[in-house]
Amino acid sequence: TTTTTTTATTTTTTITTTTTSAAVTTERPGVYTTCDLEPLRGVTQVVSLDMSHCVLSSLEPLSSLQTVDELLQIRNITGLSTLTGLEGLRKAGSLTIMQNEQLVDVSQLTALSEVTTQIYIGFNHALLSIPSAAFQNLQTCGTLLFHNNEELSSVAGFRNLNEVDGLFFRYHDSLVQVSGLTSLRTVKQDLTIMYNTKLANIGGLSAVATVGGHVFVFENDELASLDSLINLRSIALSATFRGAGLSTLYLNSLQTVGGTLDIQWCAELTVLNLQSLELVGGDGLVLEQNKKLFTLTIGWENAGTISIDHCDGLSSLSGLSSIRTVESLTISYNQARHMVKSRGENRSSHAEADTDTRVGFPRLCRSCLSAMLTLTGHTSKLRHTDAPHHCVLSAACLQEPPPDRHHALFCFFAPFLWALGRFFIAGVGVAVRIELFAVCWQLGNLKQSHAHQHRCHDRPHHHHRLSGD
Repeated sequence: TTTTTTTATTTTTTITTTTTSAAVTTERPGVYTTCDLEPLRGVTQVVSLDMSHCVLSSLEPLSSLQTVDELLQIRNITGLSTLTGLEGLRKAGSLTIMQNEQLVDVSQLTALSEVTTQIYIGFNHALLSIPSAAFQNLQTCGTLLFHNNEELSSVAGFRNLNEVDGLFFRYHDSLVQVSGLTSLRTVKQDLTIMYNTKLANIGGLSAVATVGGHVFVFENDELASLDSLINLRSIALSATFRGAGLSTLYLNSLQTVGGTLDIQWCAELTVLNLQSLELVGGDGLVLEQNKKLFTLTIGWENAGTISIDHCDGLSSLSGLSSIRTVESLTISYNQARHMVKSRGENRSSHAEADTDTRVGFPRLCRSCLSAMLTLTGHTSKLRHTDAPHHCVLSAACLQEPPPDRHHALFCFFAPFLWALGRFFIAGVGVAVRIELFAVCWQLGNLKQSHAHQHRCHDRPHHHHRLSGD
């Protein structure tokens, strides 16, 4: 037995229904949880509409629907293959399309121009693509999230969308390219592209210039290049780039990263270009476990923290030539096996694979690194896994000053002074004073050697170029 009571107006309908196939309830006018769509025929606006866990072959009764103030949910509907019936939908607070096993086509959403909170498209395992016609008039959107659509191979829609709160592509086994979103310039919160095993092209994101949150691009095994992010200038929080297939990373326009810039475990990465970099917060620039990294360019003049660790292919530090000041520079566990040529001789920078006591690329002694970098501020630290008497440089020869007994003593005792002040003396003020004293002592020695000439691996004499600040 079915009992139905219906009261309807042109825009707002209150329905109380008990049926054997779907429950229809309304806690307030215009709020629907139903798969019985006939009472909604001719309705143009509702507060929310939740169609979940039922059998439907068509959404045709919704052909007059233009506005959903809050949630429009199409979830776990058996038999639904297209969104025919939603061609007139123009505005929604939130749109969820998920767990529809037979859904293959969403191109009917052509008139939709505004979604306030979120578009979530997930677990639609028969959905093959988001064609260019889909969402073609959408200009304003909250978060746009694609999650685990098993057969989804391309996203070509959303071509007029210029701003989103967040953008996510996660866990797709068949997604090959993102060619849509070509007008997108601003992501207000996070940009995440992760665990898309076949993704090879994100060319549609070439206009993105600003990200107001985090950037996560990792474990996309077929993504060899991020050249599409060539216009990315600013990341408000941290950024992580990681992927076995990533071979080139040209972030030529990137200027500021509010948090840590972490580039690690990129087994095929050979080229990294950060030529416009001006500011990195958090733990600074971290380069770790990029075994084939060979060409490194960093334009960060007044650098904070830089860590280069386990980058075995790196054979030159010439890409750091723009650095004028640095707070902390760590170079460790780089086991390169490259031959560096100096004055017609072949000098090997080979380091044993089972030792961590040598830096594989041209090995800079501590005093030579000190001469290269103007140490400023009480946070200045310099760590190095090897301090040979001489260094080999493949580009401009950075020279060390003539031997000086006090300078040599400083180089020997400075790490111990810093460690004692940092870890064994109670009181932050005392630690800072000891460290600052050590830095000032070294600056005094460097300034005294400013006008002297010297030799580095039998090369011609050069002068230090220190700022003297």
